Amino acid sequence: MRHTDLDTGPDGRGSAGRGDSPQIIADRQTGGLAAIAVVLALVVVGLALVHQLQHSGRIEDCMMAGRTNCDPSMFAGVNARR
Repeated sequence: MRHTDLDTGPDGRGSAGRGDSPQIIADRQTGGLAAIAVVLALVVVGLALVHQLQHSGRIEDCMMAGRTNCDPSMFAGVNARR
């Protein structure tokens, strides 16, 4: 199979036989990149949320254990030790 066979459909037209103009193809690629950016942003926000909830949970566990010295900075290096 030649490289150009991958770019054309069975009728020899570009874009797998859809006959789309270069502008439509560019718009479709832009939309795909925007979707990837949105998903990536959601992943980053989700990871930040998990980190914050984990940190808050450690402080809450410390307080529920009856300790009075549950300083948030006390847990700053907990992830580094794992």
